[in-house]
Amino acid sequence: MRNLLFTAYVVLCLAALIWPGYDWLGNRIEPYVLGVPFSLAWVVGWVVLTFVVLLIYHVTGAPSHEAGRFGDSVASEED
Repeated sequence: MRNLLFTAYVVLCLAALIWPGYDWLGNRIEPYVLGVPFSLAWVVGWVVLTFVVLLIYHVTGAPSHEAGRFGDSVASEED
């Protein structure tokens, strides 16, 4: 379920940053958001939201101390 939600977010993010989402929603200069054009704020907002989603995805994942995860070698306790 977690991977399915993440995949759905990635598809939504891509749709919002390329055609058709950006063309329909983010392709305008006004209104200004914190002094920057809306199109720039749109992209920066999605980058920040992606950071938050990836952080949540990482925190809710399996513990990283599992043996052999990501190629990390774990020394045995038998020495």
